[in-house]
Amino acid sequence: MSKIRAFIPNFITLMNLFSGCIAIYFVLVKGDFTGASWMIVIAGIFDLFDGLVARLLRVQSSIGADLDSLSDLVSFGVAPSFLLFEYVRGGELENSFFWALPAFSIALFAAYRLAKFNNDTRQSTSFIGLPVPANALFWIGIVAVLPQVECCFSTIALMMGLYGLLLLMGWAMISEIHLQSFKVRFPITLKEDRERLFFALVLIVLGVVTCFLWGWGGVSVVIVAYFAGSLIMGKKKDK
Repeated sequence: MSKIRAFIPNFITLMNLFSGCIAIYFVLVKGDFTGASWMIVIAGIFDLFDGLVARLLRVQSSIGADLDSLSDLVSFGVAPSFLLFEYVRGGELENSFFWALPAFSIALFAAYRLAKFNNDTRQSTSFIGLPVPANALFWIGIVAVLPQVECCFSTIALMMGLYGLLLLMGWAMISEIHLQSFKVRFPITLKEDRERLFFALVLIVLGVVTCFLWGWGGVSVVIVAYFAGSLIMGKKKDK
């Protein structure tokens, strides 16, 4: 029974990996960017619950942590890389294959981040750098809004903007900036736990509103708000 209980969080993590694989299938075989985006979101839900279940069952392990990182690399590194790569490659640019190659920097930065922070004990109450699932969600939104903004910029200007975002988001993932974690403890008694819960509720409301207005683009807005809000809360805490 104890072995079954210990495997439950790992099974949830494997469902994260499975969802990431299906996302890649949707992009490469079906050309279905919306389906791929949903599978990345589903992977994120599994990623959210595997750690929670492990803590509730008190079966946290180094194997679970390593498996989580491997799954995250596929679901939130490789899958969004192919999402952006295929979008750019399918555009009107001459030699679009080469223009699209920088999209794989998402996977490269994700791999480096996961290796750098995988066993970092400093992340028990906060994140150091932007988590790879948050970065993946950001790129889902960007890919979704690109068709709507293409008419406003030249192709070269749009590509330069994308490359700039790739570098900026890559830096955010491997930086030493402390960002809010939503790992609250129950019962919620500490002031920090209440603040994190309130911040999470604000982001949820913002997500509902922005996604209603702008569809998937609202997801990117939420990630930017999460990053900015974390910095503001961190500055407030330091005072």
